[in-house]
Amino acid sequence: MRRILIIILAFSLLIPTLVSAEELSKDIRAECHELQEPLPVQPANMLAVDRILKDLGLNVKANRKKIDWIFNGKPEKTKMEQFFQFLYFFQQQKETETPIVIGRPYITDILVSAKVFTRRTFPDRITSVKLVKEGGVLRWQIFFDQDEARYPLNDGNGFESWEHNKCQHIQELVLHSGFSFKIKEFGGDLYIYDFEGTEVYGSFGARGVLNLDVNYVEFVKVQFLSGTKMAKIKSRVANREYEHNSHTFLFKLVGRLIPDTSKHRIDW
Repeated sequence: MRRILIIILAFSLLIPTLVSAEELSKDIRAECHELQEPLPVQPANMLAVDRILKDLGLNVKANRKKIDWIFNGKPEKTKMEQFFQFLYFFQQQKETETPIVIGRPYITDILVSAKVFTRRTFPDRITSVKLVKEGGVLRWQIFFDQDEARYPLNDGNGFESWEHNKCQHIQELVLHSGFSFKIKEFGGDLYIYDFEGTEVYGSFGARGVLNLDVNYVEFVKVQFLSGTKMAKIKSRVANREYEHNSHTFLFKLVGRLIPDTSKHRIDW
C-alpha cells in the first residue's frame, strides 16, 4: 500500500512534464537561452603542464597523445570536462599507488597552466585533491581553505535549458570541503557519479497542472557527451532546498525520490 501511495504521489509531481510546451507562451521559451555558449576555451600552456605532470611522477613522453587530447584536442572540450578528464587520466596512471594527495602548489599550478579556470581565484582556494580506494573503487576528494566554496558558472551567466515547460537555469556550484565523486568511462563518454557534498544553485522546476520552483539541487550523475560541449545531468532536490524554501508536505515526501535528467551545456 505504501509503495502504491508513493507511485501515485510521484505521478502527481510528474504531471507537468506531460503538458505540452506548445500550450505555454512561445515568448517565454524564446527568452530561454538554450544554446548559450560557454566562455571561449583558452589554449593550455603545454610546456608548463608537462613540467608539472613530470613533477607528479607521470610519464609525459609515453602519454603525449593522451595529454594533448585532454587539453588541446579536437573537437574542443569544455574546461569542466578537461578537469575531469585530467583526473581520470591521473587515476589510470596511479591506481596502484593510492592513497595519493596532490597538494599546493601542484594542484593550483596544473589547473592554472592548463587554463582549466579562466581566473585563478577558485583554484587558489583548493588546498588539495586526494585519490582513495573504497571497496576496490577509486574516489576523488577535493578540499578547500573554507568549509564551503561557491563558484558562479559561465562568468556569472550560468546555463539554461528548457525542461518541464520551464527555463532551467544552472547558476552556481556550491561545493563543500571534502566533496567527492567517482569517475568512469563508458561508450566514449565520461561519467562523474556518486557525488557527495555537491550542490547546484539556480532556478529549476516545472510549469503546468502543478507549478514547482526549486533553487537547490544536487548532482547524482554527470555524463559528458563525447565530441560535444553538452552533458546529461541527473539530479535531485538537495536537502538544503527544504532548509531555505517552503514546500508542501507532498513535495517533501517524494521530492528526493524522483531524480530528474536534463541535457545542458555546462562549464565553469
